[in-house]
Amino acid sequence: MEHCGNLKFHRQTMVHMMTAMQRARAAYFYLRSLRESHTFSAVAESVLAGLAGQAFLFVSGILIARLLGADGRGHLALLSLIPALLTYMGLLGLPQSISSLLAKNRSQAILLLHDMNRAFFMQWFLVGIVYVLVLIGYMADKEHVLVVAGFLAATSIPGLLLLAYGLSGLQGLQMYRQFNVMRSVTPAGWAFAALILYMTGQASLPIVVGAWSAIQVVAGLLAYGAFVKHARREASPTTTRTYSRRALMGFGLRGMIGHMAPLDTFRLDQLALGVYFPPSMLGVYVVAQAFTNLPRLVAQSIGLVAFPAIAAGRHDHVSGAIILKYLFALSAVILPSVGLLMIFMPVLVNLLFGPVFTDAIPIARILLIGAVFSSLRNVIAETLRGFSHPQVSTYAELSMYPVFIATGALLVPAYNVIGMAIAVAATHLFGLVVAVFLWMRKAAVIQKS
Repeated sequence: MEHCGNLKFHRQTMVHMMTAMQRARAAYFYLRSLRESHTFSAVAESVLAGLAGQAFLFVSGILIARLLGADGRGHLALLSLIPALLTYMGLLGLPQSISSLLAKNRSQAILLLHDMNRAFFMQWFLVGIVYVLVLIGYMADKEHVLVVAGFLAATSIPGLLLLAYGLSGLQGLQMYRQFNVMRSVTPAGWAFAALILYMTGQASLPIVVGAWSAIQVVAGLLAYGAFVKHARREASPTTTRTYSRRALMGFGLRGMIGHMAPLDTFRLDQLALGVYFPPSMLGVYVVAQAFTNLPRLVAQSIGLVAFPAIAAGRHDHVSGAIILKYLFALSAVILPSVGLLMIFMPVLVNLLFGPVFTDAIPIARILLIGAVFSSLRNVIAETLRGFSHPQVSTYAELSMYPVFIATGALLVPAYNVIGMAIAVAATHLFGLVVAVFLWMRKAAVIQKS
């Protein structure tokens, strides 16, 4: 009996070893195929550019927080959010349409450029008018310094428009290296400007806002100029328009809300806190949110490559294997980094921002969890956008806002800023669940058909 038991034990051990070897072999070949994929280098460069951008943003965040203090940092956050939000609403989702079209047909670049030029001036005019009206209403009883800073922030609008169009063009042409360089101009330039402001002791809010706006304009001009250069290279005297402006607008509008991702991109939580709470509380919250930029930037970097790469393949159906490949790349980067941030959060906050921002530690940990959910959802949405389902990102995004409003109304009055952080994390979890559900539903529809 003992002999039989030993044989059974050894047999089970061998089975487990063989299973482990098979899994290791499968993982090895999966990683090998990923490494040899034509998109791997583009994804790697995009992630590195995102990490570099995160580093620059972190440096500028530290310097500006120390320069302006909690109140000033809160005012800067609000004054930079308003023109950015209005600008990207005014874009009507056109950048994603441009990227998708160019990924499928590069020869349309020069014709798209002419349409983009016309759209730019119209949007600059309309967004500028709306911004001035919003500013007049918001600044009615504010100090003179805030009014001046608010009008200086208006100068960022043309830069933000040009940057969006320039980056979308480079993305669609799959000029990833130049695209990554151009999207790094803004965080790098802002870090450099913040260093100069900090060293010279320029703590005036109008000067800081003016410097931020100038960086947006410079970055926009450079990105748009790079796209114009490549669009002209693609030009041909026999090129005819193969796209419909109406279809272009329709694609953009279907995925507009998801592409904008207002909760992530425009920090609607910050806007709510800025309206109902003192600037000092918003300043603490902004510092906490600075630690969540890493997973979002990595997800954005992967999505920026996944979207045009999948669109260029012109797939007839949603491929779960392709989506999982990008999700694997995301998880491999963000999960270890988030774990380390969670552990060393108290040390990092006190070392980088000072003891005045100690209250940001628990807020940052909660927001980090939400950022992981958000990152997974964003990669799923961008891959599905490449499969010509831009509306999935919009549906997932819109489904989050009732949850955000309900949880925020319930938790913020009771727990203030921490309540907002919990509401944001819960909202992102719900958005991820909806994105996965829509992904599975699209795949099921294709299989039935």
